[in-house]
Order: sequence, then structure tokens, then C-alpha cells
Amino acid sequence: MQDRLTQIALDTLDRMRSRLKARHLNLLVALDQYGSLSRVAKEWGVTQPYLTQSLTEIEAMMGTALFTRARGGVTPTPVGHIAVSRAARLLADLQDWANDMAATQLGYSKRLNIGVIHYLSGQLLCDTLTRTREQIGPFVFSVEEDTSARLLAALREHRLEAVVTRAWGAEQVRDLHCEILFHQRPALVCHPKTVRQLGKRPLDWHALAGMDWLLPPAGTSLGVSVLDMFLQVDELPPVPAIETHSLKIVGRMIERNPSMVALVPADVAHDLSTRAQVASVACDLDWPLPPVALYRRQGEPDSPTMASFVRTLKALCKERFETG
Repeated sequence: MQDRLTQIALDTLDRMRSRLKARHLNLLVALDQYGSLSRVAKEWGVTQPYLTQSLTEIEAMMGTALFTRARGGVTPTPVGHIAVSRAARLLADLQDWANDMAATQLGYSKRLNIGVIHYLSGQLLCDTLTRTREQIGPFVFSVEEDTSARLLAALREHRLEAVVTRAWGAEQVRDLHCEILFHQRPALVCHPKTVRQLGKRPLDWHALAGMDWLLPPAGTSLGVSVLDMFLQVDELPPVPAIETHSLKIVGRMIERNPSMVALVPADVAHDLSTRAQVASVACDLDWPLPPVALYRRQGEPDSPTMASFVRTLKALCKERFETG
């Protein structure tokens, strides 16, 4: 059985090496996205018979059907799902290749693509970047800000080289390498007038629940942790006045509205205070938010640029936070 499996894989690899083209990869991804040969033909400005022929070529290479055809469109088979996923990764690697070549032509010898969550200290990231550049010289740094789930998906698809995000359960990320960086502490961000009032007495969570809250979207790690904070003190969680990931909006709305408040990590609250007329109050409560971690793909060695970035990031986190 093992010999048969190996032979099938070798035969498929031989066909792919000699016949697979970038247009085949693009077609696989597009069919998964649009679900129809006719829609892809319209988007690409080509004929449907041309795409049908291309799909036939791919399936001949793979030795099996990759999509099931129906009147409503096409749907990936189990093997097709694998093909689409691998095609997306290969296209991402090709994009990285092109980016690296373009960077070199412009005088840069290195490039780094990193993903970060919204509620991460911009000062930490900028200091890490500055120190890394001092160590290894100029390089092109690309940073994508998004939710944990989307960033980890981009990491698996080779669109990112590393992700700084919340530490997820081992079952969800067992295919990735994870290093805990630091634990964040909570802080209330308010208008300076409101902070002066709050600072005169212990926090009144019942009164806080009646204020206008800016909260992350429902279901996010930070959004859930804020609600848990109220449950810890037996208080009904507030209904958000505004739901947003944007720290810019949080800062600007609070500096204009003394009735508005947000609960964010203390390091992020410090960043906000440097960009907007806001202040913060530390909260002496257990913080149910998962720690911040660095994720990379298993089994892939770091480039010299990545290795320097990781060393610098870990050193700065050790300086500034209590690691758990």
C-alpha cells in the first residue's frame, strides 16, 4: 500500500513539474472564490471553453477530479480543497519572490511580512523595527493588522512570515510554532476630566456600566474579556455605544466625549495617551485576556532578517512586560 501511495505521488509530481503553469494555480483559486466557470470567464475576460480546457489540464495532471460540476456552478472535491489551498500558498510565495526582487532592485536586500492584532502597542512594534534596522541595515517591512483568526490563516497560506497575536488553544494551532511574549494588564481609557473624578475613589463598576462604552466587535478575544471583567464584579456588562477595532476612533471619540470609556491593555492605553487627549486608570483585576504570542510556521528556518527581528522583539518584551 505504501509503495502504491509513493508511486502515485511521484507520478503526479512528475506531471506537475513539466506541465503546471501559473494560470492553472490562478484558476484553482478563482474557481473556489467565484464557484463558477462562467463567472471566472467574465472576470478574466476570456471564453468559458478556454477555462474548461485549462481545468481539464489540471485534473489530468492530478489524476482525479478537483471540482464537481452542477448547473449552479462548481464545488471543490476533497482533493480539490487541497489543490486550492496549495495553489494559494504557491501564489503567495510567488508574490514574495517578486517583492524580494523588487526590493533588491530598489537597493534593499531584505523584506519581512508580519501580521499583528489591533490591540498591540505601536511603540513596541516601532522600537523593534528600529533596533532591527540598526542591527542588519535597511529592509522592507510590511505589516498587516487584523483579527487573530485572519492573521493565522494568512500565516498558513504563506502570505505572512510571522504573526503577533493572542495565544490560541493548542488544538487550533498545533501546526504552528508558538512563543509566549507577554501578558497584558487592563486599563480604563477616559477623558482627562473623567479620570480625575475616577481617581478620587475606588472604581464604581455599576456607574461605569452606565457610561458610553467603546468596545471591540462581539466575539473577539478582547471584547469577550471586557464583558468577563464586569461579570467578575457581579455587574451586568454594558451595551456598547460604538463597536470598533480602530484605536484612532477610540482615542478621538473619548477626547471629545467625557461620558465615553474603553477598557484596553495598559500598554495600548499609553500609546493612546500620546496620540489623543485621553488618560487612563489602571484596573487591579484579574485579566482574562489570553497572552500575546509570536507564531511562525513549523519546520521552516528563519531568515537572517526574521531571526534578528524575533530576537529584538523578545528582548524588548522581556524589558517591558512580565512574561508568563
